[in-house]
Amino acid sequence: MEGKLRTVENIKKKYFGEEGKLYSLEDIFEYQNTTCFSKLSPNTSRLYITSQNYVRRFIKKEYNRTDYYLQELDYSFVLRFDNFLRLIKSNTHKGNLQHNAVMKHIEVPPFVRQFLA
Repeated sequence: MEGKLRTVENIKKKYFGEEGKLYSLEDIFEYQNTTCFSKLSPNTSRLYITSQNYVRRFIKKEYNRTDYYLQELDYSFVLRFDNFLRLIKSNTHKGNLQHNAVMKHIEVPPFVRQFLA
């Protein structure tokens, strides 16, 4: 009901009153779009939106969901997302995304670290 994962650890935290908010990728996107975009150039903002859309498409295709909690992120997620990016066709160029473009879409922006702590 609270939109949180049901794990033994989360139930224990709830019972002992130690729980914190579980952040999702959509929480990060919302924070980024409302807080950071005013400080970015239009081109950088456009690229962030493109990365967000790639992540959303990946989660929908691979997990049949609309969001993903940060606590769920693991190396497997990153590898699968990398593979997904290498197989999709670029909207602006002919052919698949090249290595450097894939790495830029996978890169974690510095402000996200506050959500991971």
